[in-house]
Amino acid sequence: MDQDLSARLRDLKEAHGWTAKEMGEMIGIPKRTMESYMRPRDAAYPGVDALRKLATGLGVSLDWLVFGAECAGRRSASLAKLVTLSAAREVLPDLFQAIDRVDDEPLEEQFVGGRTAGEWAEALATIAAERAFNVASLGATSEALEHFERRFELKAALERLQTFEALKAKKLELEAQIAELRADMGSDSPD
Repeated sequence: MDQDLSARLRDLKEAHGWTAKEMGEMIGIPKRTMESYMRPRDAAYPGVDALRKLATGLGVSLDWLVFGAECAGRRSASLAKLVTLSAAREVLPDLFQAIDRVDDEPLEEQFVGGRTAGEWAEALATIAAERAFNVASLGATSEALEHFERRFELKAALERLQTFEALKAKKLELEAQIAELRADMGSDSPD
């Protein structure tokens, strides 16, 4: 048994003033089983389902419970990066469209798309926090987060390509309209 896991369980018990019986009731396992996980020596090793119940019932992440703060910190950093990028992709197009319509006022004084710069930042942070909570509550593993990050990067690359293709199509459409206008006007003048 990883002594760190049993030590973390004992630390939680002590920090909250819980008894082994109370912890077992919160998690839905017998008191003796809970005590066996917390023994300083020869502690029982919980299975996957029990680990998930422990983390959920005690209000801690599965990564922290199993691997400790260092791993949980790396996971949290990856999660923060992913959800912030994801939220930014949702908020920034509206912001950029609104900026295109704004005068040369100082940014702090502008209401871009009906929001100040601070309100845009708050909207981005709110979306990111909601997504982080949703992903964390699913108990995502580091591998799942890495997979999600690769999918996110591929999706972003595809969206850039689609934007480029849309711009090319718009350019061709505008060139056709210009040619049509020139034909209607009987103009043979160069660009």
